[in-house]
Amino acid sequence: MSLPRRAPDRETRRCPRCQAALVWTPHSAVLSGETAGGTPDPFKDRLRYEAAWVCENARCGYREPVDVS
Repeated sequence: MSLPRRAPDRETRRCPRCQAALVWTPHSAVLSGETAGGTPDPFKDRLRYEAAWVCENARCGYREPVDVS
């Protein structure tokens, strides 16, 4: 298991949808409804966490996942 990378220092971003600030978080919740084969299954919803830039405007809901590999 790898640790999530730290937030980029002094980097600021704006949401492409609403122009509010994007906030970096290492623990953005994502609902995953896929089986081991990658096919959607509504009865196998699982919560997982990933690093992402998230819009601070709750009504917007924009997320930009960050690859931590």
